[in-house]
Amino acid sequence: MKKRFFLSVFLMVLFGVSSAFAYYTYRDLDEANRMRDCGDFYGARSLYQRIADDNYSDPQLQRNAAYFIGFCDVKLGNPWRALDSYHWFLNRFDNGNTNLIPDALFVLGRTYEDIGDLNNAKFYYRECINRFQYGEFPAKSRERLRIYGEYTAGPYITTNLVQNADAEKSAKAVKSNSDPFDGGFSLNKDMISRVNGLIQAVSKLEGVEEAFAKITPEDQKLEVVKENLRIYQEKQKFESLHEIK
Repeated sequence: MKKRFFLSVFLMVLFGVSSAFAYYTYRDLDEANRMRDCGDFYGARSLYQRIADDNYSDPQLQRNAAYFIGFCDVKLGNPWRALDSYHWFLNRFDNGNTNLIPDALFVLGRTYEDIGDLNNAKFYYRECINRFQYGEFPAKSRERLRIYGEYTAGPYITTNLVQNADAEKSAKAVKSNSDPFDGGFSLNKDMISRVNGLIQAVSKLEGVEEAFAKITPEDQKLEVVKENLRIYQEKQKFESLHEIK
């Protein structure tokens, strides 16, 4: 009898602890979405990250929050972190549930395209088309490939002006709010050029000082810049030790 009593108490305590950790709800997701819509991408990203990391929350809630982490990274002008965020999202959530998967594949392609990595960009556009024939993001992927002379069968979402009210209504019905590049948004090309120059210089160990001289104080806040400077310092240490030997 005592064993049953203690087991019951243990289960009640365990359930209470589990419930206590189920902190984030759809109300929190709505708040993060509101912050994002108001342009507070720093605040929204932080809240999205906390929701996505809360394993006691509803899986669909975590999925939605995790997707928009990368969205905010794009809007914050950090395409390299956005790539990491979207890859993390796909590794975690591309498990049979297709919600937000075509969105992520397209935005990955678009982000790779903006940093000048066309091979990866085209790969993810094709992946989006091959896996999802219809919808906003396969159509957008076809449009991006068409720009580079690659045509694929299937419906397109044209970027031209809409011809009539019915077509405009139909286009609005198809489009979602999960594309950070929608509405003509683009990343800072000058910043991308500077950072890519530093990455290439560190990779080749040639012209690093010259490349770093072009990096602005704002660029230095990027994780990719910090990481490449750390890699460069480690390579220098290794070469120094090698020369001593």
